[in-house]
Amino acid sequence: GWLDLLLGTLSTSDPALQDEAIEQLARLKSEPDVVVWAPAVARLLRSQALRRDAIDALGDAGPLAHAHAAAIAACLKDANEDVRKAAAEALGQIGDRARPGTQAVKQQVAQVARGPLEEALRGDVARDVRAEAARALDNLQLEPAVVAVALAAAATRPQEEGLVRQSLLIALRNRGGEAQAAVPALEAFLPRAGDQRDLVEAVLVVEDAAIVA
Repeated sequence: GWLDLLLGTLSTSDPALQDEAIEQLARLKSEPDVVVWAPAVARLLRSQALRRDAIDALGDAGPLAHAHAAAIAACLKDANEDVRKAAAEALGQIGDRARPGTQAVKQQVAQVARGPLEEALRGDVARDVRAEAARALDNLQLEPAVVAVALAAAATRPQEEGLVRQSLLIALRNRGGEAQAAVPALEAFLPRAGDQRDLVEAVLVVEDAAIVA
C-alpha cells in the first residue's frame, strides 16, 4: 500500500508533504511503479512550488517517463533558472541513448526535446542552463551531424562564455569522427579561438587525419 499512500499524499494542500511524497515516489524505480506514479507527478509540473521536484523525479525515471518529455520541455521557458536547468537535465536523462529502452522511445524523446534544447542552447541567459542543454543534446538519440552542428554553432557564438564553450568543444572532441559536420564552423572560428585553440584543433582531427593545416 506504500505506492497508493504516496499517491494520495500528492493531493494534500501541504507543499512540504507533497515534496516528500515526490521524493519517495522517485525511489520506486520499477517499470510498473513508474507507470503508475509518473502521470500523477507530471500533473504537479503545473505547480510552481513543486515543479522542480517533479522534474527531478521524472528525470530520475529515465526513459520510463518518456510520455512526459513534452511537458518537461515546456519548462525550459520557466522564469526560474533552476527549473530550466533541471528541465534540460531531465530531458537528457529521459532520452539518454545509452540507457535501457527501445529505439522508438529514444527517437520520440529526441524529436520532442531537440527544438527546445537547441533554443535554450542558443539563447538562454543563464550559463548553467546553456551548458546543461548542451549535455542533454549530446545524450539524445539524434543523427550525429545534427548534434555536431548544434554544438558547434553554440561554441562559436562570439558572446559565449569560456567555460560553456570549453564544455561544448570537449563534447565535440569526445564524439571523434561523428563531429565531422562541425568542421566548417570550427575552421572559421579557429583564428579567434584564443586560449582554446588547442581544443578546437583537437576537434578538427577526424579519423586520424589532420584537417587543420
